[in-house]
Amino acid sequence: EVKAGSEAVSYTLNVIIPLRISFAAGATSAVITGQLAAAQTQHYVLNIEEGQLLEIGVSPQESVRLVIYGADGTVLKSGMGGGAFFRGTVPSTQEYMVDVGPGTGAVSFTMHVIIPVRISFAAGATSASVEGHLSAHQTQYYVLGAAGGQTMEVSATPEGQVRLIIYGVDGTVLMSGMGEGASFSGTLPSDQDYIVAVQAGPEAVNYSLEVSIQ
Repeated sequence: EVKAGSEAVSYTLNVIIPLRISFAAGATSAVITGQLAAAQTQHYVLNIEEGQLLEIGVSPQESVRLVIYGADGTVLKSGMGGGAFFRGTVPSTQEYMVDVGPGTGAVSFTMHVIIPVRISFAAGATSASVEGHLSAHQTQYYVLGAAGGQTMEVSATPEGQVRLIIYGVDGTVLMSGMGEGASFSGTLPSDQDYIVAVQAGPEAVNYSLEVSIQ
């Protein structure tokens, strides 16, 4: 409903019906591709719970801009500089709008959206394990908090069929996944959340992931 005041007025009404980002059953990531005409913006929406880690990257980064904000107006990324990338913890449970706009002209883009599953240790425990299934070349993402100076050990099996990628939310890479196998042991550089990704090779696989922090 658009209603004038005491005088006649010319107005413009902008209506947005965003596309919902959906993950496959059990998945922690999604890939969206699209095309933008000059001056066009594509709008997406997804529901995220308070405290969850969200990572969104759009490529080519130099040709697009990324804006992320909540239904309540909370801005996670304004789109004013900083590239087409965001990684951070969501402050509240709600719907979040994700807008992808062009730079100076038309562009084809790919957007990666990741919401990792948090690994929690039982009271008094220093280790945890999870199991899952990966399709060929699929990646499953996990996140856990740890303190700088602690020793973290991670292993995924069956070795040779999966590989590990480990990095901090600040971008520090502990294991790139480039031919480094499926196990890691090292001292953590700082207090933060660390993302642990398990990636399948050319065949589907049932995997087990073991994590310990001391």
